[in-house]
Formats: sequence, structure tokens, C-alpha cells
Amino acid sequence: MKYLMPFCTRRNLAFVQYCFALFCCLWVQQVVFAQTATETAPCDTIRRVIVRDTIPPSFTRLGILAEYTLPIVSAQFTRLSNVPSCCPGYSFSSGIAFGGAILGELQVLSQIAVGTQIRLGLSELHFTHRAYVPVLNIPGIPILYSLKTNLLSLGIEPYLVIRPTEGLSLQVGIGITSFLASTFTSFEKIDSAGFTFVSNNSFNQTRNQANGNITELNAALPTVRVGVNYEVPLLANKTLFIAPELSFSLGLGDVVHQLEGVNPRFALNTLRFGAALRYSPEPRLTAEQLSLIQERYDEEYRKRLEECRTVIQKPIQKTKHISARITSIQSIEANGIERENPQVKIEEFLASRSRYVLNTVFFTMGSSEIAGKYRLLRKEEVQNFRTENFADADVLQIYYQVLNIIGKRLSTNPKAEITLVGFSDGLIEKNDKKLAIERAEKLKEYLVDSWGIEEKRIKIQSGTSRIPIVSDGDEKLEAEEQRKVEIQSNTKAILEELRFEYTQRTVSPAKIRLGFDIQSDDKLQEWSVSCVQSVQSETNSTQKNSFSVATLFRERGGTLPQERFVDWNLTYSTLQPQSNETVTVQCSATDISGFSAESPKREIPVEYIRVIDKERQGVPDKRIDSYTLFSFAYGTNAPMSGNADVQRVVSAIKQTLKPGAKVIVTGYTDTRGNEITNGILALQRANAVAGLIGFPNTQVNSEGGTKINDNSLPEGRFYNRFVQVDIQTPLR
Repeated sequence: MKYLMPFCTRRNLAFVQYCFALFCCLWVQQVVFAQTATETAPCDTIRRVIVRDTIPPSFTRLGILAEYTLPIVSAQFTRLSNVPSCCPGYSFSSGIAFGGAILGELQVLSQIAVGTQIRLGLSELHFTHRAYVPVLNIPGIPILYSLKTNLLSLGIEPYLVIRPTEGLSLQVGIGITSFLASTFTSFEKIDSAGFTFVSNNSFNQTRNQANGNITELNAALPTVRVGVNYEVPLLANKTLFIAPELSFSLGLGDVVHQLEGVNPRFALNTLRFGAALRYSPEPRLTAEQLSLIQERYDEEYRKRLEECRTVIQKPIQKTKHISARITSIQSIEANGIERENPQVKIEEFLASRSRYVLNTVFFTMGSSEIAGKYRLLRKEEVQNFRTENFADADVLQIYYQVLNIIGKRLSTNPKAEITLVGFSDGLIEKNDKKLAIERAEKLKEYLVDSWGIEEKRIKIQSGTSRIPIVSDGDEKLEAEEQRKVEIQSNTKAILEELRFEYTQRTVSPAKIRLGFDIQSDDKLQEWSVSCVQSVQSETNSTQKNSFSVATLFRERGGTLPQERFVDWNLTYSTLQPQSNETVTVQCSATDISGFSAESPKREIPVEYIRVIDKERQGVPDKRIDSYTLFSFAYGTNAPMSGNADVQRVVSAIKQTLKPGAKVIVTGYTDTRGNEITNGILALQRANAVAGLIGFPNTQVNSEGGTKINDNSLPEGRFYNRFVQVDIQTPLR
């Protein structure tokens, strides 16, 4: 295994192949329960694994190419576009060129790849013509007409690669060459000693000298290229190669569009000699690595062959024992009392609840950007936004939609206005008013751009935060709660809480403890305890009733726990029975040899009381309306009576109260501070709310510090500082 680990990290396909071959060669002995048994392993089925580098070489390449080019020019013309000339006809004399390219090749089949080269080249071409001109009594004086051109070209050449053997590549492709720029130099010269040109009383061997730029260059010259190269590896893992290359390119057209002469032509073909530095991103196994793997397989082969040739006398084996059973089913009451063989009772009630919309958006330190946890909509998405969709959402899920809730309510209340009050913390940000205003501006920008709210309906202000002191004990947490923008409005409908109608279910007991016991002669592989219930499927009147099995609870493991019981928590709605059908409890186990056992089934009776059943039978019932008040700063239970939100909620509570109703007021805090202080503070908050309600049949409770919401977040701590009011109203 130590030899194979390096290749696993490279995700080498060879490693997978070798492991598969090893797996296929394993000799599996079956356990036979008999008095005695003697058998010989099938040695003829054991084969020596020959490790070879079976992965075909990868032809994917990236590289650069440098080359020397021999121009092969077919030319016959008297004049190039804008080049002055009185030559009766030029022909190609000599030339030289250099170039470079970047290349990429991608393997598509085992021996075939496709590639592209982007090439930049510089060519120098010479054209001449010799003519004999008679002068006086001299039959002919040799005149040499000379034209030298320099061409700068850029080419793109897609091509097909065929590899008949490893290392050797044949290439064929077509391309486009664009001539970017060209200059020329031309002159006429007497090519004989003793003669000169006479002009303006001066004597010169040359005349009509000219130079400049050639126009009318071909911007898209088609080409056909064939080539061959051979790769020589530079590294043992064959990821870097040097490749000599030979290629020929045929130009299908003229370099310059406007040529003069009889059947003029200027075709440029090239014979290229070069070398490329090529990189392959997929390394190969080295000979040393292959040798190490082969040694490992040879050792395994010899060991198995030796074992196979030995006659094994199997001893008498006893039948293995494994058993499972449910030992007890107990309910765990709220006071800790345990009761044997309980019944699960679930009752439905009509109910309503409020979801307070926290009018505060928090920011990270030093930033005015809206945090990603807040759900922001595009302009085209806002029309589909519905608060009714949040009936089953928790408070933080709803809170992160606060800007969309405000935007929706401003859209439906065109006369409403809001004020955005920005804050920076007093500890680190030092009440930076510029930052505070920028935070408020970000919220305004979103409401204007996405929700189309008029700018004049949104006012911006800055506020001042107190400086947290060390004696608070957690001044950094308080500073987090100061980096915010508070949303205020002149219309109560903008910030009022959401209310939802739903069906509440109460369950008793809240927890059931399931005891179990498993006995096994061998080590356990897995055990499980499960609770299932038959659920009636919905069918039409012409079909018979059908049932499916729903798993309400399952606990599983490998090693048995010291305490042989599991707890089924029924406070979660997803784990509760769905009907009056009994719940079946069963324990199962499987050992490492594959033997398994299931316990006899135990049943838990269920009484499920639905709202519709109580209405039909006319039995007494009640309605539960829940209200939540979030109006408490850290460490205080005031102010209450001066808070308009609290007064509005208290007013709604009083309107819900009817004779015979029972009010349960429960106070909560976040986890800042110690447990005793939090318990006292939660009770003070509950008493303060109960005093505002002023209803005689009121029960006050304190839950103290809670983890209902994430206390590491400022919004989580705020939502944990609340008082919940539950009103139970009898219906019949």
C-alpha cells in the first residue's frame, strides 16, 4: 500500500486499474458449517499480474515554437501596387524568414488529436531582373533592377494530428495568414565596370532609388500546411518535451492584391525548420514506479500460490449466535417520571401566531455593504414576492426578508414614508457618521432600484451609539448590535408583525425511551432501533384503501453504546405519528460475518385527535393564539409602556381575550450574562408584559437564556430577548 499512495494523490488511472486487477484475483473463502471439511484452493485460477503502463500516452499539449523559414516564392510582376518601377519584369531571387508560434493540442481519439498554432513571422524577400540596354555603338549594357521587401505576418492554423507511433506526429491543416505590414527598397544599377549613370552632372552606379510601405496587402490568405515532428522527453514522467519540427505551407493566393504585368503573380510558400518546447499536463508512470508496483504484486502472487498448494484442514465450527430484542418502552415526563408502556396522544388545535419583523439591518465592522444573508431581489422578481409563503418559516428566515417586506408594504401603502437611521459602533468605529449615513444610503438604494419606491418617501439620518464599557463584560457583542440601520415609519402598517393561521399539534409524552439488547458471538457491523407507522394513502372512491409505511424514528450505529437505550423526541413535528395507527418498534443487528437478527415487534398505541373530529362530536375544544413581543434592550425589561410596537401588540392581545380564556406569559433572554441573572430578567420581562395585559387568569413563566436562535449573531440575540404570550380560548 505504501507504494500505491503517491499515485492516489495524482488521481492516476493506472492506480485504479491495478487495484481492480488485484481485487479480481482475490481468493474468497466461504464459511461452511459442517463437521469437517478438507478442500484444495483452485490454484489454476491464480494468475500472476503483469504490471504494464497500460494507460495510453496523452496527446494533450501546450507549447511554444521557434523556427527558421525558407521562402519558396512563385513571382512574376512588373510592379507592386504603390511601388514605383520601370522594370520590365521581376522574378524571385532569394529570401530568408524567421518565426515563432504558440500551440495547443487536444486528444480526441487514441491516436488522433486536434490543434491550433498562432504564428508570427518576419520575411525578407529579394526580387531582381537583369536587362541589356544598347547605348551608342555598344551592343548592350547590363542593368540590374532590384526590389527588396520585408513582410510581417500573423497566421492562425488549425490542424489534425495523427500519431502512428509514440513521439512521432504527422500534421495536416488549413489556415489563414494576414499580412500586417510590409516595406520595400528598390533601385536600378549598372552591373558592369566602367559605366555609370549621368544625372545633373553627377556620375552614379545606381539610380531611381526608392523605399516606403507596400499597400493592398492580403489580409486573409488561405494556406494549407503539412508537417512532421518527433518528441524527445526531457523529464522522466514525460511531461516536458523538445520536438524538432519540419513543415511545408502552401499559400493559396497572392501576397499583394494589385500586381501589374503579364499574368502577374506573387505566391508565397514556406519550408519551415524549427523546434518546439511542449508540455503535457498528464504525467506517466516512470520505470522505477512500475517496478515497485510489480514487486508488490509478485509478492502477493507468491504468497497466494503457496497457500493454495497447502491442504487446509478446517476445524469443526459451531453455528454463530446473534439475537436482538426490545427490553422496555418508557415515557419520560416533563418532571422526569418514567412510565412503562405509554400511549402517544396527539391533539390538534386551531391556532394563530405572530412573526415580529425586526426593523433593524445589521452590518459587518467597517462596511456599508448589505450582508449576503439578507435576501435581495432583482427588479423583475419583486412582483412574485408574497409574505404568505412564510407561514412555516422560522423567525430568522423571515427576518432576512425584512427589506422585501418593507418594500412590499411601501408599494401597497403609497402615502407611507420611512426614515432610515444609520449607526456605527462606539467602540471600534468611533461613531463614524459618514459610515452610518453610507449604510442608510445602501438600504435606500435597494428600495428605490428594486422596489421602485420614490426617493422623497425615504429620509436618511444618523444616530449616535453609546460607548460600551469593559464592565459590561461583553462590550464587543454590544458593538456588533450598534452597527446597524433602524427603519422607522409614520405608518404602523409598514412595521407591524406578520400573523399566520395554522393547525397546532400538542403531543404527550414529549419523549419516549426505547430500551434494547443485542447478543452476538461475533463483532457487530451495524445495529438499529426504529419506529414505523402505517399511513393511509389518498385514493379515490372507486379504489380500495392502500397503506404505506412511514419511518418516524431510527437510531443506528456500529459499536453498541454502554447505555442500551435510545430516546425518541416527539417535540419535532416530523417525528410525530400521523394517524391513530399503532407505532411498531423493532430492533435489528448484523455482525461482520453477515449474520443478522430482528427482534419481535412491540407496539405503541396512538390516540390522534383531529380538529374536524372534535367539531363533528361536539366535544370541548380550545383555540391557541400566540403573540411575540421583541422590545427589550440587552439587560433590561424596559421601556415597555412607551414603546408603540408593544402597545399595538398588547392592544391586539386584549381584543383576542374572551371570558374563560387562559393567558400564559413566558419570558426569554439571550445567553449573555449568567444563568441566574438571565432567569430573573426573563421573569421580570414576563411580569412587565402580564401587567400591561392585566388579565386575571394569567400564568407567568421564565425560561431564562435560550438558544432558539443563533446567539453568535446580533439578530439572533435580539430575537432571543422576547416574551411570548399564548392565549387559550375555549370553543365549546
